[in-house]
Amino acid sequence: MRIILGSSLGLLLLLALLHRPLLRAVGDYLIVQDDLEPVEAMFVLSGNSFDRGKEAARLYHEGWSPRVVCLGGEHSPGLQLYDIQDLTFEGTRRVLREEHVPEPAIDSLPEGTSTFEEFVAIERYCKQRGMHKIMVVSSCYHTRRIDAFFRLRLHLAGIELVLRGSHETDIDEATWWKSESGLIFVNNEYIKYFYYWMRY
Repeated sequence: MRIILGSSLGLLLLLALLHRPLLRAVGDYLIVQDDLEPVEAMFVLSGNSFDRGKEAARLYHEGWSPRVVCLGGEHSPGLQLYDIQDLTFEGTRRVLREEHVPEPAIDSLPEGTSTFEEFVAIERYCKQRGMHKIMVVSSCYHTRRIDAFFRLRLHLAGIELVLRGSHETDIDEATWWKSESGLIFVNNEYIKYFYYWMRY
């Protein structure tokens, strides 16, 4: 009994001491970044238009891509409260314009209500234009799922993927578990990751 009790207390103490690096590792596992390389087009997935749009604008101005393609074919419930019927891609376009990305460099794919649907649209877009090397920008915590389920699909279609993640304004990746938004994002992403394993 003493051995069991001592072992249990020791384990609890170890978890108390290591909970920060363990939780940090849980978040870090979701992040996959490729080295930057010049590409034919950059695709910004729908979701967080502000942060993803700003990261795409930064990469554009650094010269990594001559074209930025905004995705997203669904309405934002939050905007609909104010009778704004914009699709999600339009928010990203707005951010790019505000960040001085020239209009001729911006294209739109008003399609997709899920990551899978967006990648179907991206694959079709690239095949129609004969593109073989692209960049995809999404949230950092979204990149593991993209890497696991779509890199090979694009490779088999003859399309090389450079994957980049944008940081979330309201999430500190070093302490994501301390904020409600961080807890929700990381939890949801693991649920989606396992869902994609079962579905695709």
